[in-house]
Amino acid sequence: MPKALIVEDDERVADFYTEVMKLWGIDYWAYPSPERALQAFKGHEDNFNLVITDLQFEDSDVAGKGVIRRVRDTQPGIPRRGIR
Repeated sequence: MPKALIVEDDERVADFYTEVMKLWGIDYWAYPSPERALQAFKGHEDNFNLVITDLQFEDSDVAGKGVIRRVRDTQPGIPRRGIR
């Protein structure tokens, strides 16, 4: 079963993503901060097929691009698509 890692600090946006994942039958882990998401990701790198992340976080030293970089360092085969 596909699994997604969702990193989004805006609760409304995160709720939208999780509802879409439910509709599509995709298991997911959702976190409001990059630090918490990366902590959860560590040790479970091979479990994810998709990462959805905000690019800017108000209360974090790690931006969305930092999340992407760290995910791709441990799982280089994960597809990369940008939406602006």
